[in-house]
Amino acid sequence: MQTTKKILLANSLIWSMVIILTILFAADIPIFIGYYTAIIIVAAIISLVISWSILQRAQNSSALTSIVNQINQINQINPEPIINKRINTLNTDELKKLTHTIDTVLNNIFVIQEQLKQHLNQNTEQLRNLVTFNKNLVADIEKNLSEKTNLEKADKNLLYTAYYDKLTGLPNYLYFHELIDKTLTKANRHKDLVAIFFLDIDNFKNITGNFDQKLIDLYLTHIATQLKLALRKTDLLARVSGDQFIIAVEELNSKEKIKIILDRIAEFLKVPFKVTKDQKLLTTSSIGISVYPNDSSSLEQLEAYASFAMYFAKKQGGNKYCYYEDIKNVVSMIA
Repeated sequence: MQTTKKILLANSLIWSMVIILTILFAADIPIFIGYYTAIIIVAAIISLVISWSILQRAQNSSALTSIVNQINQINQINPEPIINKRINTLNTDELKKLTHTIDTVLNNIFVIQEQLKQHLNQNTEQLRNLVTFNKNLVADIEKNLSEKTNLEKADKNLLYTAYYDKLTGLPNYLYFHELIDKTLTKANRHKDLVAIFFLDIDNFKNITGNFDQKLIDLYLTHIATQLKLALRKTDLLARVSGDQFIIAVEELNSKEKIKIILDRIAEFLKVPFKVTKDQKLLTTSSIGISVYPNDSSSLEQLEAYASFAMYFAKKQGGNKYCYYEDIKNVVSMIA
């Protein structure tokens, strides 16, 4: 309001001066018309400038006043936190209920935490027990596997000892009996001949008397190897004892085939056994032969006949073979 009054007052003064000047120059208007116009324009400009300046001051003053009023309003606000106001407005029962609720929530949280810790500890302990159990289980399995392997090895060793000659690796006399039963059954079905050879190394006592046991064992292994090389895969070879071997030659239909096998045995036994760099042993043998079913259909009799024929060949000086059929008349005379 005061600002408006100031503006009106200033404008009144300016325009009063303009009127006075107009009256003064009225008498001589034609001459001073340009000056008069200029004065009016200047007066208008001055009026506008004064009015704008007064308005600006008025606005600045108004803004300052507004800011001050807002500051006063802020200062009048209570700085105490709202929560405190809320608490202060609560009565004692409400505070107790609020406190009880908070305590209950905190207690529940604590109980849940303890339960979680307990479950975690239990699970951890169970996991440890499980790991220990698994380790023990693995150890037991490995132990059982080891024991099983040892038992299997022991069974194999026992089976090998029961059926095979430890020195030469050939079937022993017991295993030969089991195998020859199948051979004779097959020969009976196919109407084939089976020849039983009873072989004894010549002069073996001289060898045992001149060499140590290690060399003798090597020599017997050499004999077994040469015999296996001389025979066919279908033939049976076993060590009876000492220097005596028994052979079953199957799938025969004539004595000519028996002769071929005998010649192969003699040929392979000619391979010398090397004692030292300069000393070698030459091997000969005496062989007795019985033929199934010509001589007998009993395995025991066939073995006995072959053994007798072998001793007969040995008495003839060795390095010979003899058929039981050729000497059975002699056997009959002895009997």
